[in-house]
Amino acid sequence: DPCSNATSKVKAAKTYGLPEKDGLIEPWDAKSVFVNCPFGRVQMHKFTKAIVAAKVFQTMTKEEKVDYRSSSIKDWVKKCEITYLDTGAEIFLLVPAAVDTSHWQNTIFKSAKSICFFRGRLHYVQPDGSSGPAPMASALVYWGHRNWEFEKAFVPHGYVFEV
Repeated sequence: DPCSNATSKVKAAKTYGLPEKDGLIEPWDAKSVFVNCPFGRVQMHKFTKAIVAAKVFQTMTKEEKVDYRSSSIKDWVKKCEITYLDTGAEIFLLVPAAVDTSHWQNTIFKSAKSICFFRGRLHYVQPDGSSGPAPMASALVYWGHRNWEFEKAFVPHGYVFEV
């Protein structure tokens, strides 16, 4: 789980979580990787992601800004594609089903193997135990060599298409 955090319910063998490890930078050396990346644009520092929003960032030199970067879903999608192509690992990516975006058009539709568009909205469990629907439709994108197993596992939950 390269997008883990302290309240994650995912029981992965290996997790990366800020501020200690940035899953977008670390290599994903596993046979299967489940990616539930941040759905919005995220500003990150190599040790913390909170400081970037501060006005201090605006006064930093170019050299000081090297430690900072901004990421978006597009970066995570590209990392999924590259990891699959480089290692052959199975990658499962949960993303908003906004098929008109550049990461869908330029990466997912061109390199993913299967996609599950979920019926209805997913419900997320919050750290306090409450749950509620996601604000948008979601899809699970699959890069791997077991399309039949992916379809069998996810067709009860939505509409599965082989790309």
